Amino acid sequence: MRFCRLAITALLCVALPVAAGAQQTESRIIGRVLDQSQAALPGVTVDATSKDNGGVRTAITDGEGNYVITNLAPGSYTVHVELSGFQARDREVVLAVGQVESLDIALSVASLSEQVEVTAIAPVLDITSARIGVNVSPEEVQNLPVNGRNFANLMTLATGATSDGNGGWASVRFNGKSNQQNYLNYDGVDGTYVWDASPGYLNATGSQFRLQTSMESVAEFRVNSGLAPAESGLGAGGNITVISKSGGNLFRGSLFEYRRDDALDSASKYDDVKQPLSLNQFGGSIGGPIVSNRSFFFVSYEGLRQTTGLSFTEAVPSAEARRRIVAGEPLGAGAGQGPDRTRAVAALLGGFPLGTTPTANPLVDLATASHEAVQHENSMSFRFDQRLNNSNSFYVRYLYSKGEVDTPDRTVTARRVLAKQDPQNLVGSYQNVTGSFVNELKVGYNRPRTSAEAFGPAGYDPTGVSLSGTFTSSSIDARGNTGIARSGLLIRATSASTTTGSIFDPRSISFSDTATWSRGAHTVKSGFEYRHIQSEFQFLGSTEISYNSVNDFIDNRPASVQIALDSPVFQPQQYYLIGFAQDSWRASDKLTLEMGLRYDFYSVVKEANGLAKPFFIEDNAFATDPDDFYNPDKNNVSPRLSAAYQVDDRTVVRGGVGLFYGPGQFEDRIQPIENYIQRRRAQMADVPNNGLAYPFPAGVLQNQLSIRGYTHERPDEYNVQYGASLSRELPGDINLTVGYTGSQGKDMFLRGVANTLSFDTRTRLQPTFGQIDYKTSGCVDGLVINGQALSGCGEATYNALQLSATRRFRAGFTGGMQYQYSQNRGTTQGSNEAATSQNTFDYNTEYGVNPQDIPHTFNGSLTYLLPGTGMWSGGWRVGGILNARSGVPINVVVSRPDNLPGNVTNIPGGNSRGTQRPDLVPGVDMYLKDGVRWLNPAAFATPQPGTFGNLSRNAVRGPEFWQLDLTLSKELRFLNTQSVQVRLEMFNITNRLNYENPASTLPNGAPGVAFTDAAAGTFGYMLGPLNRTVGLGTARQTQLSLRYSF
Repeated sequence: MRFCRLAITALLCVALPVAAGAQQTESRIIGRVLDQSQAALPGVTVDATSKDNGGVRTAITDGEGNYVITNLAPGSYTVHVELSGFQARDREVVLAVGQVESLDIALSVASLSEQVEVTAIAPVLDITSARIGVNVSPEEVQNLPVNGRNFANLMTLATGATSDGNGGWASVRFNGKSNQQNYLNYDGVDGTYVWDASPGYLNATGSQFRLQTSMESVAEFRVNSGLAPAESGLGAGGNITVISKSGGNLFRGSLFEYRRDDALDSASKYDDVKQPLSLNQFGGSIGGPIVSNRSFFFVSYEGLRQTTGLSFTEAVPSAEARRRIVAGEPLGAGAGQGPDRTRAVAALLGGFPLGTTPTANPLVDLATASHEAVQHENSMSFRFDQRLNNSNSFYVRYLYSKGEVDTPDRTVTARRVLAKQDPQNLVGSYQNVTGSFVNELKVGYNRPRTSAEAFGPAGYDPTGVSLSGTFTSSSIDARGNTGIARSGLLIRATSASTTTGSIFDPRSISFSDTATWSRGAHTVKSGFEYRHIQSEFQFLGSTEISYNSVNDFIDNRPASVQIALDSPVFQPQQYYLIGFAQDSWRASDKLTLEMGLRYDFYSVVKEANGLAKPFFIEDNAFATDPDDFYNPDKNNVSPRLSAAYQVDDRTVVRGGVGLFYGPGQFEDRIQPIENYIQRRRAQMADVPNNGLAYPFPAGVLQNQLSIRGYTHERPDEYNVQYGASLSRELPGDINLTVGYTGSQGKDMFLRGVANTLSFDTRTRLQPTFGQIDYKTSGCVDGLVINGQALSGCGEATYNALQLSATRRFRAGFTGGMQYQYSQNRGTTQGSNEAATSQNTFDYNTEYGVNPQDIPHTFNGSLTYLLPGTGMWSGGWRVGGILNARSGVPINVVVSRPDNLPGNVTNIPGGNSRGTQRPDLVPGVDMYLKDGVRWLNPAAFATPQPGTFGNLSRNAVRGPEFWQLDLTLSKELRFLNTQSVQVRLEMFNITNRLNYENPASTLPNGAPGVAFTDAAAGTFGYMLGPLNRTVGLGTARQTQLSLRYSF
C-alpha cells in the first residue's frame, strides 16, 4: 500500500509541469454566458477590471459558454461582458480573499438604443466549495471591537473556532485540533513562529506580543477551519491567510490613536481591585500611485506603549513551616530524617515571600503581591506593486516588528522576565498571465527572532524550588498553575526543560510556484514549494529542585533535582517538499466538484555541526550517528474531494472528505539536540535509603544523565476530515448554514517515560541514565521497555454540529453568528498538547476527554451603519462581538513519589512527569462551586501503592465563559474624500467575572484517604480572573480612539 502511494506521488510529480503551497490567496470569477433562450454563447469577451488599480483580466467563453478568470486579488471589480450583436452588460463584484464568485450572465440582442446595463451584485451563498471557514472583511477588521488590536481575536468568528484563553494566537483552535495544527501565512508565505505555529509564541504575563503584524497593514483575511482544498495544508487545524494592504490609483491613508486608562475601567469582581492600566496604540498608513495604473506603494506604522499593574496570590510556606525548618523539626521519621537534614533547606526559604493569610493547612499561607509590567512594541510594513502590463506584474512586501516586555512571571516571588522579539517577514511575487494560463512565483523569508531572560533583585537565589511536584507556571512557560509558588529564576526552555534564559533565532525561506489553467468547465491548479528551515538557539544553565509537597520540603525529601550547564549555540535544520494538484470542475449549472491530491514531505531535523545525541527507547541506547533522529515519513499523500450542489436559487448542499497532514511543533523534533546539553538529573527512586537531600553531593548527580528519547518510527500526524452542510438564503440576504463536521486523528503525538524502574527490584535497566522522557507518534504496540510490552495508539475522534448565520458585504447590517455542539475524545490531543501517560506501558488507559473538548461554543459579530445623512445624523455605527463557551476540561493530578519508604513500589515503573491522577472517591461530588472554590478535594484520594489512579483524563471542567464587547463610532466626512472617526469601545461591557481554571494539583497524601481542606492546600481554588491585562477575560475596560482617513 505504501509503495502504491509513493508511486502515485511520483507520477504526479513527473506529470506536473510546474508546481506551491498556494494557501488560497487568489480569488476567482467563474460562470457561463447565455442568450435569452438560455443557449450557450461562445466567443464572448469577459473583462474584469480592478477598481483599485485599473488592472484588466480577460477571458473568452468556450463552446459551452463557460469562462474563468483566476488569480484575482481581493477587492472590487467591474465585470464587462460583450459580444457583437448583443447588448453589453457590466456587473460590479466584490471579492474576498480566496473567494470563488459564480457569475452567470444572460445577454439580450442589441437594439438601436443600445446602452450598457450596470448591476451590482453580492451573492449570499457560496455554490463552488465545501470548505468551512469565514472571510473577515475590511469593514469588520476596521469596525469591530478588537481587544488590543490583535486580529487573532477575529479568528473566533470562523465556524468551528474555540478560544480557551485570552483570545490570542495560542488560545485559538479549530474543530478540536491542537493549536500546533494551525497554519498562518502572510500573502501565501510562512507567518508562523517556525518553532511554534503561533506567531506570538513567546508570551509573558504582562501581556503578549501583539504587533507581529499591525492590523493597519491587513486588508482582510480568511480562515479555513475545515475541508480545505489540496492547495491548503501544513496542518489539520485552521489555515489562516492574511492579505496585506496595497496601494491603488487614489492616495489613501490614515492617522490613528487608541487610548486606555484605568480611570475608565471597572474593578475586578474577583477581589474588588482595579488593575492599573495605561495603553496607547498609535500610528498611520499611506498608499497610492507612483505611476497611475502601473506602480503603487503602501506603508504603515503602529506603536504600542503599555503599562499594566498585576496582582497575584499563591501559597507559600507558612510561619509555622519556617519555624520547623529553622528549628530542625522534621515531620517524618523515616530513614535518613533528622534535624540537620531539615535545617539544610533553610537556605532555600529566601526565595519565597512571607505569607499574609492563613489557610486550613497550618504549614501553608497565602501571599499576595502587586507588580507592574511594561510593554513597548513598534511595527511597520511596506509594499510595492508593479503592473508591467495586463499580463505581467509583481509585488514586494516587508513586515517588521520590534517589541520588549518587562514583566513579573505570574508569581508572588521576585522573579521577573525580560522578553524581546523582532520578527521580519518578506515576500516577493511575480505573476504571468498567458491566455487562460496563470503562473505565480513566490519567494518568502520569515525570521521571528525572540529571547527571554529571568532576573530578580541583587542576591536573589536563581535556584528553582517547586513545592508541588513539577515545575509549573501559566505565563512564560505556559504549563498551567498549581497555586503554589515556585522560587528561583527558571522559565520555560522547552516542554521538558527549564532555563534562566533563552535565545531563539528561527528562519524559514520558501520558494514556490503555482500554475492555474482554465479550460471549459475545468480550472486546474498545481503547485510546488520548497521550504528551508534553520534556527539558532541557546539555553542558559539552571538548577531546579522539586518537592512533592510542603511536608516533603520540611523533611528535605526532594522528588528530583536537575542541573544544566549553559548550552552551546545549536543550529537545527530541516526542509519541506510540498506538491499539489486540484481540479475545480463545474460539472453542470448546479454541481461543482473539487478534486485534489497533495503530498507533504517533512525531512528529519539535523544539527548543522553534529551537536546531537539521538537516543532510542527500544534500544535503551544512544545512536552512533548524530543525524539519525528517527526514520522519515515518506507517505504523506492527501487526497481531497468535495462537492457543492445548488438545489435551487436559494439552497446549496455541500459535502467533502480529505486527509490533512502537518509537521507538528518544531520544538518536538529537536530532542536529540537537547541531549547534547550537559544536564544531570536524579530522582528519589535513584538514590537508595531515602538518600536524596539538599545540598546534593557531587556524586549523586555524576552519572545521572538527563535524556530525551525517540522511537525509530515516528510517523507524521494526520487527520481524516469529513462533513456535509446545507445552506439556505433567508430574507434579508442572510446565509443560514447547518452542517456536520467530523474527523479521525491518526498517528498522533504521544509522550511517555523509558528506562523505567523494574517492578521487582525497583532499579533501572541502565542505572546511569535515570528516567528518560520520550516523544513518539502512531502506535507503540510491539515495543518493549525494560522487559515490559507497550500498547496503545495516538488517536482522537471529533464530531460537531455547526450552525451559522452570516450577512456579508451588505449595507446596514454586516456580521455573523456561529454555534457549535461538539465532542472531542481520544488518547491524546496531538502535537504539543499531549500529556505524558500516567501508565507509560498502556496508552489506551489515557482514552478520555481531550483538552479542547468544549461542548458548546458561540461566537457572534455585528456591525450596523445607522440610517441617516448629514453632518450630525449620518455616519453613526454600532458593533459588537459576543464570545461564549462551556468550561474547559481540567486534568486533576496528584504528586506521588515513584517508591515509598521501605523500598515499596508506588508507581509501577516510575513516572515523575507530574501526570499521575488520583482515585475518585465513590459517591462524592467532584464540584463545590462555592465562591472561588470550584473543586471538592474530598472527592479524590491518593491511589494505593502499586496502582494507577482511576480518575479518567480531563474528567472535570472549569467554569464557563462569556463576554460581550461593544463599539460606537461617529464618522464625520468632509471634502468628499476625508473623514474623522471618533470611537468608543467597551470590552466585557457587563463586567462579568470570568475565572481562570482552578488549581488542579493535589499533594501526596495517605493512600485511600480522601483529601481534606487542610491537606489539599490551594487545590480547587480559582486564584484569579481569566485575564488581568488586555484581551478576553479581563474586567470591563474602555478604549477611546480617533482616526483621520483620506
